[in-house]
Amino acid sequence: MKKTPVLLTLTALVLAALPVHSDQAGAREQLAKEGIAFTQEAFLQKIAEGDAKHAALFVEAGIDPSVKNQGNRTALWVATERRQLDVLKALIAAGVAPNEKNAPPVESGKSIVFEAVDSGDAAFVRTLVEAGADGKMANEYGVPPLAEAARTGNREMCEILVKAGADPNAAPGGFPLLYGPVNENHLEIVQFLLASGAKLGEHKASLLEAAKTPEMRAVLEAAE
Repeated sequence: MKKTPVLLTLTALVLAALPVHSDQAGAREQLAKEGIAFTQEAFLQKIAEGDAKHAALFVEAGIDPSVKNQGNRTALWVATERRQLDVLKALIAAGVAPNEKNAPPVESGKSIVFEAVDSGDAAFVRTLVEAGADGKMANEYGVPPLAEAARTGNREMCEILVKAGADPNAAPGGFPLLYGPVNENHLEIVQFLLASGAKLGEHKASLLEAAKTPEMRAVLEAAE
């Protein structure tokens, strides 16, 4: 029976609405052709090496991205710790979400966003946060990623984290988050945090005592 134009149109619409599945068999075949074993070890090794192309191909082939290496690190963690930004982006683009399964906290409750802050490169923080990673999660000592970003004077990281909901009034260990950048004399960071809603409150005297320059003291004196 010959299909009418209307039926053809309806068929096209139905097919367009169907989910598209990755060609796992084709991806595995491609890996095999290149002499790459489809194993967890090979997957994590490609990530550590910075091989974004094959990292994504492993995901397409159906590898479990939450598998861990001997150091208890998942693929996203390996990419972040090894400072492999292209691999991190490739994994996320392939659908690997930085959630509790694929990016669980590690020793001392350290989150993957905290590790990204430790990288010193705001691009890692931005990539993870924009993909849905929790930018507010503190470690087991109560220190959130924003505290470290502020202490080290990284304005871009601070902006990313505050935009993602990080609290500029957090008080890890009972000390206001402001104490880090005040003690390290990061005036621009202190000004940014104050503009973002940080308050000195009962800690004003101790923060003033920690200030190292007249400029810092003036900014703190004028703050609430």
